[in-house]
Amino acid sequence: MVLVVAAATVLPFGCYSQTASYQAMSDVPTKIEFERSGGFAGVTLSVVIQLDQLPEEEAQHLRGLVQNAHIFELQSPPRSPDQADAFQYTLNVHTQNNSKTLTFDESNISAEAKPLIQILTKYAKAQRRSAQ
Repeated sequence: MVLVVAAATVLPFGCYSQTASYQAMSDVPTKIEFERSGGFAGVTLSVVIQLDQLPEEEAQHLRGLVQNAHIFELQSPPRSPDQADAFQYTLNVHTQNNSKTLTFDESNISAEAKPLIQILTKYAKAQRRSAQ
């Protein structure tokens, strides 16, 4: 059995990574696809992150956020009907053997998933700026 452990470090954006351990290499997130749509202006942001192409500390930080958010244990909650101008999020996390897609809006993001959504939004905004 191979364990991957991330050390707690301070990373850009003022976030602290959490210690993450995985049962086997096949459980380690390898790719994250993220999209934020809706909102008052209806602007869509998206990003695809190949974790093996990031600096190791950054990749471990994102893996820790995925683990802390319990992504593979969650189900997409029903959309809130009174959130017409709310942001909607689609998150797809891939491992070597599995993937999980969740869709939710800003009113029903779990407290554990908020740090992940916040940093993925920053990645998507940075990608959009670099593409302009």
